[in-house]
Amino acid sequence: MDKERQAIKFNESPSKYLSLQLNYFISDFGQSFMRPLFLILYFLCLQALVFCLIDSWKFDNGLIRDFWIGLNHTIHNFMPLKKFLVEGQEFVSLFFLIIYSILIYNLVIAVKRITKR
Repeated sequence: MDKERQAIKFNESPSKYLSLQLNYFISDFGQSFMRPLFLILYFLCLQALVFCLIDSWKFDNGLIRDFWIGLNHTIHNFMPLKKFLVEGQEFVSLFFLIIYSILIYNLVIAVKRITKR
């Protein structure tokens, strides 16, 4: 996989390039289970910080406030995952939910590879 990661260029296939680069960065193609675990802990801290910052923000500009509210309403009404999203912060919650899904997938793959050895 590492040879394929180094051989492929972004211009050839952007989705494959990004997928291979992220997989290498997150878990070294399933070789490391500690990396996704530390990334999960890092993003948990980052999520708590972002939620605290969003709670303390005062949107003075009406355009930004309306855009943020519209974005949250769109995600809240569109997604079947309403129970997993934080009220008023749906967009950020969805973003972190996607990140956690990717990290947990890589963690499971890494643990599976390690236990097979």
